[in-house]
Amino acid sequence: MIAFAVLENLILFLLAVGLGNAVLRLPTVVRLLPDPGRISPLQAWLAGGAILMNAVVTVAGWGLWKAGVIRLDSVVSARVAVDFIALLLLMDLLMYAGHALAHRPALFPLAHALHHRFVDA
Repeated sequence: MIAFAVLENLILFLLAVGLGNAVLRLPTVVRLLPDPGRISPLQAWLAGGAILMNAVVTVAGWGLWKAGVIRLDSVVSARVAVDFIALLLLMDLLMYAGHALAHRPALFPLAHALHHRFVDA
């Protein structure tokens, strides 16, 4: 399962990069930032780390499904809709909280400054 999760997330990453590059080549696209050029070794390591972290989440989800905590069902019901909306809101709240926490002065240099190094370049 771990190998499958890593492969799945690698394929998703490559598809996202490929689609992003294809969109940037459309004649109507206006770049907001200059072309960054080739990726650096640091960016390659960060991308690999993101793929591995996403694989961990995939394996955790599989484990929860095997334990019966997550149930997959093809029948759409009010319960499925409520669960979907609740998970979407919870995930959004946790992403906001994590991002706000990463901007705290004590944590910013450790947790988030590298992200802004690439975004603000």
